[in-house]
Amino acid sequence: MTYSLPITKSGKSAIVQPPPYVYAVDYVAVYVKINEEIANSLLPPGLELASDNAWIYVSEFLSYPENHDEMTYQDPELTVYREGAVALNVILDGQKYLYFPFMWVDKDWALIRGYINGYPKKIANISLSKFHPLMPGREGPAPGVKLGGYVARNGYTLYRIEVELRERIDSVPISAFGPTLTIRRYPATGPGQRDVWEYVTVIKGESKTADMWTGRGSITIGWGPNDEVNLLQIKEVIGGYFYRSYFKILGTKLIKTIEDK
Repeated sequence: MTYSLPITKSGKSAIVQPPPYVYAVDYVAVYVKINEEIANSLLPPGLELASDNAWIYVSEFLSYPENHDEMTYQDPELTVYREGAVALNVILDGQKYLYFPFMWVDKDWALIRGYINGYPKKIANISLSKFHPLMPGREGPAPGVKLGGYVARNGYTLYRIEVELRERIDSVPISAFGPTLTIRRYPATGPGQRDVWEYVTVIKGESKTADMWTGRGSITIGWGPNDEVNLLQIKEVIGGYFYRSYFKILGTKLIKTIEDK
């Protein structure tokens, strides 16, 4: 059976193929403290902030369904995308989670795959610094190297990040936020239809992180008429980060249905 639209007998035209998916990612991020009172307006029913910490990043992904490496040479554009996101540390029924109130990507298939799993993705223009082993001073992360990136949508710059690397580290702060909590939201559009509104956690397989660096970080928050990132009022930038991650997503697990909408 075809996993997603459009439907054909072969299923090859579906915009998203079924999981599991594998991911290899470069991240440029900042770890910040935000105004909790204002940020609470970004939370859906049942969630509350676990702290005033937030993680904001830009990234580049290599990703495709597991055991379908042929996609990397048959159509490389179907395996690479860029992403920007805001991550908050929240509590639901006494459990701490990692929750994304905002997320943007630059490919339609990455957007739809995210929607199926409950990520709040939109299409945007995303850019971030690159390394190359033959570029002098840009061979890879090192003390003093400066990185940056931004997310822009419909002519509005939503945020811009800059990081100056200083030293290697053994872990990144976002790893302490907890498992990823998302919302699968598919409204009914007519009588007799099911209105889907549920919290799920993302089920991950193997994962590993490498090339973790920290240093000075800065961020400028913008605004868009359809993107309320201005509700993220930064009180302090704790640090800037670069790191690489590999992980596998198997699907999602239902936590609870939202009854009080």
